[in-house]
Amino acid sequence: MLSGSFTLQVVNGTFELGGSASLFLFNRVKFDAFLRATFTQSGLIFSATLSLNGASRFVPFDNCEIAGDLTLEVNTTEARRMVFPRPRFASW
Repeated sequence: MLSGSFTLQVVNGTFELGGSASLFLFNRVKFDAFLRATFTQSGLIFSATLSLNGASRFVPFDNCEIAGDLTLEVNTTEARRMVFPRPRFASW
């Protein structure tokens, strides 16, 4: 089952996208995803995090184990800064 929400917003020429989603696999493992992106004339700032929730690890088959968080951040602007703080689920 997949569930989630997202927001789109345009303010002063800046396009902002935010979203969160949950994916349930095999009725016992939950993955949470968080996304935030800002598009301006200066470039793109993007952050996405995928987290395993409800279990410390997930073993879909022998010799394969999934655990922890995966975060991807992209900043193509000239500004040096942390992309985004990690959001709380469904708090957009």
